[in-house]
Amino acid sequence: MKTLTPILLILAIAGVVLIANSAYVVDETEQVVITQFGMPVGSAVTEAGLHWRQPFIQKVNRFEKRILAFDGSPEQMPTSDKVYITIDTFARWRIADPMKFFKAVRDENSAKTVLDDIIDGATLNTISSNSLIEVVRNTNRELQMDDLQTARDPENEEFGIEPAVLPQDLELQGPGTNRVEDISLGRSKLTQAIFEASKTKIEEYGIELLDMNIKRVNYAQEVRQQVYQRMISERMQIAERFRSEGEQFRLAFLGQISREKDRLMSEAYAKAETVRGEGEAEAARIFAEAYNMDPEFFRLWRTLELYRTGLLDQAILVLDTDNPLFQVLKGTTLPVE
Repeated sequence: MKTLTPILLILAIAGVVLIANSAYVVDETEQVVITQFGMPVGSAVTEAGLHWRQPFIQKVNRFEKRILAFDGSPEQMPTSDKVYITIDTFARWRIADPMKFFKAVRDENSAKTVLDDIIDGATLNTISSNSLIEVVRNTNRELQMDDLQTARDPENEEFGIEPAVLPQDLELQGPGTNRVEDISLGRSKLTQAIFEASKTKIEEYGIELLDMNIKRVNYAQEVRQQVYQRMISERMQIAERFRSEGEQFRLAFLGQISREKDRLMSEAYAKAETVRGEGEAEAARIFAEAYNMDPEFFRLWRTLELYRTGLLDQAILVLDTDNPLFQVLKGTTLPVE
């Protein structure tokens, strides 16, 4: 009995080790491919639960059963109208046939490389066969351009100022719309074409492509600077038009102010001259009445006024003593003329 106990203990440990290497559990989110010496054997295990394998010589390779995400790298490619753009795509996929997937790509990292190559190839073929407007737009809906137009101000018409206009390269189809090139497919249909072409090629790798879309479309770096410069130039043209219109309005407004000022000054001058004339006439009338009331006193007052204002400090006058100016000084009155 003493000799049997260690043997039984060894057999029990060996049995536990054997069972541990023979049994494996498959989760609900997993699917398994069993390989023996690196080669797949049997069929793929897709049902969750406890499963068995040959111990030590067989290996469990687990793969995701859930939907996986793919985010491609931006790729530069030309359109049919020779415009170089950068396309960034993303996709959703899952492992539909684990056995075929294992034989073709082995793991998810390799699968993403295959996805990148196939989707980029299909994208290049589709984009290079269509124009840029097909990639950018979905429909022929008219673009609203109301925010780039200026409504006519009735006050401006008084000065002959026209409303602001758009640059010549923005051709309008009636008020508030911008005419663009008509499209026959559009971005959605091009994306669907890329998806269908990629899905067919990817199926042979045991992969099911569930969805694919374009995340971003941008000009290539070399073209982008030229586009930015053109955009800046267009905005500068619009700004220059607004500045020109503002300067025109300013000059017209200043001209009207100048005309109004001249009119008011002319009216004020005419009125002032009228009042001055009336005042001078009234003064002459009062002067005449005062003279007629006492001519002798008036002549005396005018002579004294002449002494005060006419004889300056440094003035030198050479006059005869019989001059009427000296009559007052001699105590005689001036003769009446």
